[in-house]
Amino acid sequence: MIKIKHISQGIGGELVVIEKIIKYMNKQKISSEIISFTKNKNHRSIIFEKFFDEEIITLKKLGILKDYTKDSEIIFYHYIFNFSSLIFLLYLKIFCNKKIICVFHNNIDSFNINILKELYYLIRKITIINLSIFYADKLIFITETSKKGFLKFCIMYKKINKNSYVINNAIEKSIILKKSNIKYNTMNILFVGRLSKYKGFIDFISLVKNSKEDLKFRIIGEGKLKNIIPSSKNLEYLGFIKNEDIFKYYDKSNILILPSYNETFGLVILEAMARGLVVLASDLPAIREYFVEGRNGYLFPPGDVEKMKELILYLKNNPKEIERISKNNLRDISKFTAEKQASKYIKVYEEVLKENEK
Repeated sequence: MIKIKHISQGIGGELVVIEKIIKYMNKQKISSEIISFTKNKNHRSIIFEKFFDEEIITLKKLGILKDYTKDSEIIFYHYIFNFSSLIFLLYLKIFCNKKIICVFHNNIDSFNINILKELYYLIRKITIINLSIFYADKLIFITETSKKGFLKFCIMYKKINKNSYVINNAIEKSIILKKSNIKYNTMNILFVGRLSKYKGFIDFISLVKNSKEDLKFRIIGEGKLKNIIPSSKNLEYLGFIKNEDIFKYYDKSNILILPSYNETFGLVILEAMARGLVVLASDLPAIREYFVEGRNGYLFPPGDVEKMKELILYLKNNPKEIERISKNNLRDISKFTAEKQASKYIKVYEEVLKENEK
């Protein structure tokens, strides 16, 4: 049996998705294991000191990485976003002779108010994608929008287009409700995510401040903007909630709101759909790939607090609309089960094996 290692350099929703994917890969007798670069009691971890957002690489740490991957021929490298990850990729490919499948969980563009930082991030991503073409065996993007964004900056456009795939995020089939539990007597609006400007958290707080007390809001997440959360009777701040415990709060809500300025594939949208919530989200190209306005919920221009409020009040006054969308979401979510997405990962892995045999 060929063993696969999934290296996760991120700390967000991508790790949750990877865990679901490998569960089904293991069921297909494809032995898979996660190596995390953040402390995690469920997986092997390699902890690095950091400078800015780059891991400080030492020979000792590279030795640990080599030891952890020695029994694996194929590596899925998730969330390649900095120069450190590029060095790890080159090390595994050139010095450890591994087959590498890069999985990009991010977009080429980002949301940053600092122009110099934005320029630096762009140059870094362009460098990473162009070198990945030469050294990775296959590339996976989680949306077509993300793929097209990176392709615009690729020197070897045809090569990356030939060796790349789009595989969406996934959700566990077991958490999908068979029937909606939504209550209509009170409007409960849920925000789940990092408390940051690019996640639209400042806009969300403006929405809360400008809403009447018959609307109830909950916040799940942590971040630097925690200090702007007001004291209010219609607002409950829950902080960080473990993924396995989060669904009871979805079940207390009617609406999920995602006011982000930049998203690749919002896992929270899938979680909300799986529990029958109506989704209100920023009108972003990547979201439009898997979200049908009017069927799964409604979209609003990023930053448009008045439009958010208008949509919430429309739903409050039209409970039948909530019921209709809730039923749609419980049907449509079946396209994104981990079982279906894992089969696509397996196909990519099998193609790499076939090419290796030639």
